[in-house]
Amino acid sequence: MLTNWRGVVAPGSIDDAQKAKLTEVVTKLHGTEAWKATLAKNNWDDAFLAGDEFKTFLTEDIAKVKTTLTEIGLVK
Repeated sequence: MLTNWRGVVAPGSIDDAQKAKLTEVVTKLHGTEAWKATLAKNNWDDAFLAGDEFKTFLTEDIAKVKTTLTEIGLVK
């Protein structure tokens, strides 16, 4: 399954405190009524991931897309 996901990313050079703060802010946003209303309005599934869970997802998704693109001849 191919999904159209969105993410909040930052430079790899941010420190652990900055990473934790960014994760905290976005996680708090995820709990808001505005977030839930946007999901409902757009008929989106809530597939929220943060921190290491998002990192794992991203790594796996990149590998899947690369495999697919290689199989159809768009990437060598």
